[in-house]
Amino acid sequence: MQNVKTAMMKAAMSGLYHSKAHRLLAPYTQGTGLIFPLHQVRPEGEEKAFAPNRILEVTPDFLLPCSTRCRMPASMSSRSMRP
Repeated sequence: MQNVKTAMMKAAMSGLYHSKAHRLLAPYTQGTGLIFPLHQVRPEGEEKAFAPNRILEVTPDFLLPCSTRCRMPASMSSRSMRP
């Protein structure tokens, strides 16, 4: 049953793309999300010697203002508000 669903979804997406109908839906589907990749939220000072994904770790003090900023409407996000 799952294979049928997958095949139907692929066929629908392919049909939208090849008929160029996806362009009609673009105003309703683009720019509505944010991908914010983080691996862990750790307290400051809790560092390991080997941490290859350290750049994807944040502190709780950073996360709250950042999540508030991401929820802000685009019209309020001006250059004057950026740090």
